[in-house]
Amino acid sequence: MRSTFLTLLLLILSTSTTFVYAHADAHAHQQPHSHGLARRSQRDSAVIHIPLEKRSPAPSAHPLALIKSQVSGLSRKYGKNVAAFRKNKPGRVNPDINGTVIDVPALDVIANVTDALNATMIRHDVGDLVGELLEGRSTSGTGSLTPTSDYGMWTGSIKIGTPGVDVRVNFDTGSADTVLNLNQGYDPSKSSTARKTNKSFTVRYADHSGEGGTIYNETVSFAGKKAKGQAIGVPSWSSFAASDPGIVGMAFQSVSSFNRRPLLQTLRRYDSIPRAMFGVALSRTASKAELRIGGYNPSKIKSGNSINWVPVDNSGGFWTVTASKTNLAQGSTSGSLGSRKLILDTGTTLIFGSTADVKQLFNANNIEISNQGDYVAGIYSGNTPPSLSFTIGGKTYSLSGDVMNMGQASTGKYYVSIVGSDSLGLKSGEWLVGDTFFSKVYSVFDADRTRVGLAYGNF
Repeated sequence: MRSTFLTLLLLILSTSTTFVYAHADAHAHQQPHSHGLARRSQRDSAVIHIPLEKRSPAPSAHPLALIKSQVSGLSRKYGKNVAAFRKNKPGRVNPDINGTVIDVPALDVIANVTDALNATMIRHDVGDLVGELLEGRSTSGTGSLTPTSDYGMWTGSIKIGTPGVDVRVNFDTGSADTVLNLNQGYDPSKSSTARKTNKSFTVRYADHSGEGGTIYNETVSFAGKKAKGQAIGVPSWSSFAASDPGIVGMAFQSVSSFNRRPLLQTLRRYDSIPRAMFGVALSRTASKAELRIGGYNPSKIKSGNSINWVPVDNSGGFWTVTASKTNLAQGSTSGSLGSRKLILDTGTTLIFGSTADVKQLFNANNIEISNQGDYVAGIYSGNTPPSLSFTIGGKTYSLSGDVMNMGQASTGKYYVSIVGSDSLGLKSGEWLVGDTFFSKVYSVFDADRTRVGLAYGNF
């Protein structure tokens, strides 16, 4: 009898306990909505806001010089990316970039970064993207030139070390490492959080300019939000101009030469941001350009528009989306292409496609083709540039007006902001989309869900 009583008592207690927990859960779901709003408010307050500035252009520059320097720099940048991908993903071929048509550093050279030996790799900073003329490099590795175009790179400020030192950097979704410039005032010996690794790097360009130094684990911070133990390249020698910014790579780790976690993922790992997400507005209007890390800025979305979320294929290490249609139109003429893959690269100024694709679009619009050896440029007549559009995720995004005008070719003729080149390593059906796109379309990069959100910008 006693045994039966105890069994019954335990059953009652068990049932009561289950009821209490179930009731508590139900009650928790019925809490006033203000708690959810408070949590969202706290989450949104953790989003990092970084104003972006464009480098001051020189008073004049020939557009072909800019294109040439970009083609050369992009070839080096993506050659480095391919080499890093091969090291980080043994036996795999990068699905976006053809390493047989660009200068890819030797595998043992990239491996030296991991093996803690001196390494030679191609640094993918602002200089890579706009070349020696725009970056202010001397072809001899000494002296300096001035920036030469309105298409300068966008830079923002971050703090490195403890106490924090402000440095200017370019945030680049086409690369994955953080590398500083020698002349930015950071000294690891004066930082209490700097941890020297046994890994070195050396950057050497064909013009004999470059830099070299050591990889440190260091704290990178923005408005009190910290990324601890972030791998950064700290040069001990450099031939770059003192005005050159550093680089913060925002692509994926598979193309990291250091084979280390990019800054975005480090911030998320330490819960410094609520989401591994960032929004980019590259407005050509002063004071309106910005980067939001940890979320995005709804006020940057044009009224009546909403974010269109589309999947990203990051198998090559990049933010790659699919455009079901690419169209170029001018007046009553137009030309279209079928499905194309687009690498979204905030560190690139113009829009690049294969020579065949770009020629097809130019010919359909009677745009004069200027063959320049390793690339083709387009020249249009009149005051109205052609309009380029990409249909992505069922929505069409059109680029028109000033963003499609790259500069004057001659009286009444202008270069269009589209370039055809087979020297960048882009595989068939692949395009590279830069500032021309981001200056019109607000773009949200979501690494947590491997997707990108697009909407016409209010900037």
